[in-house]
Amino acid sequence: MRCLVLDSFKARTDTGEMEIKPGQIVSLPKEAAIRLLNESKVEPIQRTAIKVYSRILDACLWVVQDEADREALQASEGISSAVYTVDEVHRLYEKKAGPTILRRVHEVKQLFPGSIIREVKKETA
Repeated sequence: MRCLVLDSFKARTDTGEMEIKPGQIVSLPKEAAIRLLNESKVEPIQRTAIKVYSRILDACLWVVQDEADREALQASEGISSAVYTVDEVHRLYEKKAGPTILRRVHEVKQLFPGSIIREVKKETA
């Protein structure tokens, strides 16, 4: 669960204990989030999904923060359109994916809901 930190607390990580400070956004396991919510140390961040119309694709698509948001959107809203995470959009942008690649990726995301873009390679002639 993604939460906004309201009051400092200490957390154990792979690298040891660290202090989490107010204003930080953290991802917490459900049990830890519930305990910290009850102690008023964090508050949940609502999931945000943005519906975008693409002229290149001539279709609407959804952009969400992460895989958890994608799963929640598809489960709770029954979304059948393609859903992209912010990381996926960044990968496509960084590789300067052209219309052909964008259309192919979009077709796959529509055919296989929940599919994830792991890597983008430019087409070679």
